[in-house]
Amino acid sequence: MAEIFDGDYDPKRILKRISIELHEKIEPEKTLVIFDEVQSAMKVVESLKYFCEDAPEYTVAAAGSLLGVALHEGISFPVGKVDELRLRPMTFKEFIMAMDEPELAGFIDDWKNPDISSFQYKYADLL
Repeated sequence: MAEIFDGDYDPKRILKRISIELHEKIEPEKTLVIFDEVQSAMKVVESLKYFCEDAPEYTVAAAGSLLGVALHEGISFPVGKVDELRLRPMTFKEFIMAMDEPELAGFIDDWKNPDISSFQYKYADLL
């Protein structure tokens, strides 16, 4: 889908092409558009400025496992137009908390507690 970004960076044109390709309706203020692995198509990163300026009604996120490395290769980064967020993998305890199991998460720190073994199947299911 990288060729969608060839030519101009008109967000409306880009979103229309994506919508047709994916057979999905993209609605302003209702659809989150995620561009993943953008380091393999750096024009996506360059297009973010135009999404911010010309189509602020769309929520757009861009992700890439090697994005930090790729940005040092002379790519125009939309400074001041992008909020950067670095994510790391969750720990198992963080995952259990995210699954709304704070009591189970509490046992992770108290793993010598004999009661923890009674929840082994819950932990295994979460794992």
